[in-house]
Amino acid sequence: MTEKEIWDWFSKNNKKLIDFLDSDMTDYSIYNEFTGLIQKFNKNLFPEITGHESGKYVLIITCDGHRDGIP
Repeated sequence: MTEKEIWDWFSKNNKKLIDFLDSDMTDYSIYNEFTGLIQKFNKNLFPEITGHESGKYVLIITCDGHRDGIP
């Protein structure tokens, strides 16, 4: 998995991720798919996606403090 492949997937599926965030969040399949792609790139990374008070959404890709996740 390359960075480009991750961002291409994200661009293609951005609306599905937003719909997930705006839903009751019982079906995590789109988030799990995105997490799986990121972890194919680096097993220590995972996405955090939240709404922002401005009405926009925030994507953070984190290694949650695990130094092995920082190249």
